[in-house]
Amino acid sequence: MRIPKYRRHSSGKAFVVWKKKRYYLPGRYNTAESRGAYNRFVAEITRPNAAPRKTTAPGESLTVCEVAHQYLRAMKLALCDDSHVDPAYYHIRRMLHFVLRVHGMLPIVDFGPRALKEVRDEMMKAKKVRWVRRRNPDDTLLPGVELIETDMPLTRTYINEQVGRIRRFMSWAVAEEFMPAAKADALKHLPPLRKINGGNKSRRWNSDGETDTRPAVRETTDGPRESQRVRPANPKDIQKVLTAASPTLAGMIQTGELTGMRPTEICIMRPMDIDRSMEATLGIWEYRPTAYKTKEIDRADSIDQVVCLGPRVQAILLPFLDRPADAFMFSPRESVAWHHQQRWRGKGTSKRRDPKTYRKLHDRFDAGSYRQSLSRAIRRAGAQHWTPYQLRHTRGTEVRRDYQLEGAQAILRHRHAKVTGVYAERSLDLARKIAREIG
Repeated sequence: MRIPKYRRHSSGKAFVVWKKKRYYLPGRYNTAESRGAYNRFVAEITRPNAAPRKTTAPGESLTVCEVAHQYLRAMKLALCDDSHVDPAYYHIRRMLHFVLRVHGMLPIVDFGPRALKEVRDEMMKAKKVRWVRRRNPDDTLLPGVELIETDMPLTRTYINEQVGRIRRFMSWAVAEEFMPAAKADALKHLPPLRKINGGNKSRRWNSDGETDTRPAVRETTDGPRESQRVRPANPKDIQKVLTAASPTLAGMIQTGELTGMRPTEICIMRPMDIDRSMEATLGIWEYRPTAYKTKEIDRADSIDQVVCLGPRVQAILLPFLDRPADAFMFSPRESVAWHHQQRWRGKGTSKRRDPKTYRKLHDRFDAGSYRQSLSRAIRRAGAQHWTPYQLRHTRGTEVRRDYQLEGAQAILRHRHAKVTGVYAERSLDLARKIAREIG
């Protein structure tokens, strides 16, 4: 049998011709990823007693790599626009990165539960990555983004979520008639990874504001890493960051701390979305976000569409209302301009150029840029690391302590109280008081 040659396409990708069909390899020509895919392709076609593929699907000649590129283009149209990129899009690209690494040249009709398990095993060996927005010429699937691996393995829950995305990817392939429905249905029979008796250290803070790093459970290396439970942010760390943050970022932090809103709901705030008609009678404003987590499944009169803003939040938001009604209240351009003013202060000059980064900034923050700006402010302040979503946990815990679980459910706008229990920590002081009085 004649071995197909390793060839280069004018686009910079590598390909092989086998049985009068052209197969493109993942990665750039002559890279380790492309060479590895070529070696796997040759090993597959030269293995002894290779069973011929069945001709049952119209798209059987397509490989997983070819279908994955079409799927990624479809997801980009559905999840991305000029001003916003849905975070789910990055997880889909990361999922396809694993699929193509293991079975990029496999015909799509041959992708079954065993192939899915091999991809999952590859995820268990991988490390967590950070997304860096810079040009990476050696990656054709993730243009403009570089993946930097950390020392932290992927968690069990994240691996199970990625396996679910692979199943949805194959369901999309069935809808496009690239593979038979029986193959996609067979992927459901692969059981998810279960939690084992073990875990990792989780970061907690006690009533004195000191970090507690005692191990939550016994550590083990028998399986994938368990994700740490999200804890409330330390109030002392929040105050430290407020002193080092710009007025725009400080307003976002204080709004999240007092309302418990999700980060995206804060980023998309506009003056036109705030109803101030009840300020004279009830002393509150009502904010109706145009997008939120459960919008697709909620009714029109759902409570999830209304966020009540009290006097303290009103005082914070009032300086950000001096703009057009349809403009976003928290602008990254204003935050960058403030940092440039602080940098030029005291240099003895009144002339300075406008920051060149204006042309790269959007009209509003998103969840990723909000988190990145907060991380930089945390490093400047020298505080313990925390994320914007921990402010929601902090608010839920405080409200549950003062107004019980029902009050926390109303503030966090949860449909079921069981979900609120995940966000609002139980009060250990209350348990000690009850035990002292009736125990």
